[in-house]
Amino acid sequence: MNKFDELAIVLPCHSLEDLPTYYTGTNADGLLACWSALWQPAVLAACDRLPTWQRADSPPEPDSRRVFTVPAVSDAYLPTGWLARARDQGAAIVAQQGATRRQIADRVLQAMGAEPAVEQDLAADVEAVGYAYLQQELLSRRMRYSSALDEGHFASEVKAAAGAVLAADRELARKHLTAAVEVLTEARDRFFPTEAWLIDLTLVAETTLDERLRAELQSTVPLNLLLTANTLDCLARHDAALAAAIRVKWEQQTLAVVGGHVDEDRLPLVPVEDTLDDLRRGRCAFERLLGKAPQVYARRRDGLAAFLPQILARLEYHGALHFTLDDGRFPPEEQSKTRWEGLDGSALDALTRVPVDAADPGTFLAFSEKLGRAMDLDYVATLVFAHWPGRSSSWYDDLRRVSAYGPVFGRFVTLEDYFASSQSPGRLARFPADRYRPAYLKQDAQQGRADPLSSIAARHEADAARVGASALDTIAVLCGAAMETPGEPGTPQRAAERLAGRWARRVSPDANPDQVRWLVLNPLSGARVAPVEDPAGDRLPVVVELPGNGFRVIDPQVSRPAPVGRSQRDRVGIVHEFELANEHLSVLVDPETGALRSIRVPNKRSSLLSQQLAFRRTGPPPRPGEPWVDPDDRAIYSRMRAQTVETTINTLDVGEIVSRGELICGEEVVAGFEQRVRVWRGGKTLTLDLTIEPRQLPEGDPWDEYFAARFAWADEMAEIWRGVGMSAQPCENRRLEAPHYVAIHEAAHRAAILTGGLPYHRRVGDRMLDTLLIVPGETRRRFRLGIAVAADYPEAAALDLLAPPLVVPIERTEALPESGWFFHLDGRNVQATHWEPLLVEGRPAGFVARLIETEGRPVRCRLRAFRAVASARQVNFAGTTLAELKVEDGVIQLDFTAGEWMEVVAQFVSSSPA
Repeated sequence: MNKFDELAIVLPCHSLEDLPTYYTGTNADGLLACWSALWQPAVLAACDRLPTWQRADSPPEPDSRRVFTVPAVSDAYLPTGWLARARDQGAAIVAQQGATRRQIADRVLQAMGAEPAVEQDLAADVEAVGYAYLQQELLSRRMRYSSALDEGHFASEVKAAAGAVLAADRELARKHLTAAVEVLTEARDRFFPTEAWLIDLTLVAETTLDERLRAELQSTVPLNLLLTANTLDCLARHDAALAAAIRVKWEQQTLAVVGGHVDEDRLPLVPVEDTLDDLRRGRCAFERLLGKAPQVYARRRDGLAAFLPQILARLEYHGALHFTLDDGRFPPEEQSKTRWEGLDGSALDALTRVPVDAADPGTFLAFSEKLGRAMDLDYVATLVFAHWPGRSSSWYDDLRRVSAYGPVFGRFVTLEDYFASSQSPGRLARFPADRYRPAYLKQDAQQGRADPLSSIAARHEADAARVGASALDTIAVLCGAAMETPGEPGTPQRAAERLAGRWARRVSPDANPDQVRWLVLNPLSGARVAPVEDPAGDRLPVVVELPGNGFRVIDPQVSRPAPVGRSQRDRVGIVHEFELANEHLSVLVDPETGALRSIRVPNKRSSLLSQQLAFRRTGPPPRPGEPWVDPDDRAIYSRMRAQTVETTINTLDVGEIVSRGELICGEEVVAGFEQRVRVWRGGKTLTLDLTIEPRQLPEGDPWDEYFAARFAWADEMAEIWRGVGMSAQPCENRRLEAPHYVAIHEAAHRAAILTGGLPYHRRVGDRMLDTLLIVPGETRRRFRLGIAVAADYPEAAALDLLAPPLVVPIERTEALPESGWFFHLDGRNVQATHWEPLLVEGRPAGFVARLIETEGRPVRCRLRAFRAVASARQVNFAGTTLAELKVEDGVIQLDFTAGEWMEVVAQFVSSSPA
């Protein structure tokens, strides 16, 4: 084979400083293929110097001693006739024309009169060094340095390595390749002498548990597998050997498993207890299947939330990935590594640099630009490569190959090593809740998922029931009842009946009415005034004042006033004509529409809120040439037309008005409706029971076309707050998620719309809010909302709506006093999310409670139990003791930071039940 004077790629630039690195896909792939094909060992052996480059707009005159590769992106820049002249002069011209690197190299060798006959693995290593050389030259210029590379030393080592490859001397080839990479690394150290970090993030799903994942485990660089516990369980059941291989590599610290969820749930829409339960079960599954739990939290799907850091820190995670890889928005951060601070002040290290796509050739054409930006801006320079098993670019393989010889661009590490070894960030990053914008509603619509609203509401209804059942079951066990059988579903009513059975007998069908009493139980930790429904449905509701986690025994024959006659309605009762009023609020129902014309409170002249039902559809877009119009201004809303408005309950305790009618767009009836508004004595909340029967279903974008409950207020300057992870957070978003409440803070008054688990709401202008009821795919037609006035503690009001009091008819007994409590919290902005008995040697000896501060302000409060507490401690969610709590006279003293979620373990003075 003849020797050649020059190997060159023709590039569309004037210098390497202006090389266009913005190409993606096949264009980027072709440019890199034409460059690195010239580094094939047999090609290098045919030339006395390393490959170089020439300008496409003024290439040199071709001759028979030169070899040129021409990527497709350079074609348009070549002078007219240059290719024809080059071929006439006998120059070896190889155009890309969609060819791969291997095909281009073969064509070059064929043009030289030789056939490739080399060991392919080491040949690929030499080509990878060629790719690294290009990126090193680009990186030095990106970092505003001239090249400091020892060209002679580097060239001699590369040519020696190529010769060793051709001679099939693997050991010698590796020696020279290592030396060549060391020369590149020394040049990089001149302008960036500190460590850079490279992270391989391999995404694993049930569809990738095959040979592609097995091949990925053979990588020469440390790996990080992102997967859920469900995916891991699937792998363990179908390929135990592959799961065992992952376990071995994790033990050898050449691989890390990151994640934590059983399945990636819809944060932040679901209850916080569901999130904690999912992460706890996930950790148990990982420990069972792989011997240990992930130390680094990560999720692929949308769903980061501002309240996550305290949960992760208290589950003893060492770090977290503050990014996701599908729709939705999360706040960016200037630094790759930071301290992610939660709503309560808890913090843990987080990697915030969004990964680059390891499957796109454009990523590796622009590699120097991406790494240079990290080196310029980052306190800890980091680059993350995300890909599915077997779905990475060949140029990523080059980067991994060259990294096996030395850290020329940084060190590939596991995420566990990264968080343990890289420098600690010098700043805290606390991101407002508004900056996390999930895309679940639009995703549900695109995927045709059923019940996108009610499925979330059902989760919150179930959570409220679970909290109530856990409280009453715990009290029952502490009072001597047997533990529930594991696996049996617990309901608040079942727990209430078990508890009632400790002191009284259930009412038999033939019981004397004079001997019947109602045991009314409050399953929540806050005191309240609430209407109680007759379990048999025979009597009208009666209002009962209940202590938190307490009870009251009432006589239904005496305590319930009789309905007030029409002739007396102007003097007594809650309802007067179309107005419902008690000592805290008045509600005026519009007789024409059935909507709530106004909700007023004492000492406020204007209306606090108004409400109506509506169907919204998007109006026609502007015609070409017309000015842009806000979609909210183009939206078309239906109007309500009442057919009947009647009073259905009017007693000294409770008043109720029911409106029935139609929703009309133009002259078209789009739905029938029933709206039932209820007010009761002493209550600062009214309830709205809504039924909508659509005759026309919403279509298209669920944020633009829907049935909704519309609320309006007078003050344009009112602040909007919402519950996020049970913590009050300010809100300026136009589209918001709030499964518990949306609060309107005016200068002197606060009101809260209690959403009953319905998650999605849209602000329209500065004074209106639509709570979405029916969107495409939604089948629920009945809804319960609430409106709280003087809403200083809206989370407590929201839970009251979700968890009504429980009634157990009992026979008259002297064993129970008229009222009492079992647990007492004296902070209204602290709510219990879970209770369970503490067992010592199988006997109940105390209790475990999880308590959360809900209003975003620190508080000191006391927790009392119906038996004196001897000792108490605060533990994290992994069970590790954080602090011994102060106990005075059997009462636990608690100090909460804003938004803190605390787990308390308390032991009684005596382990015998009272």
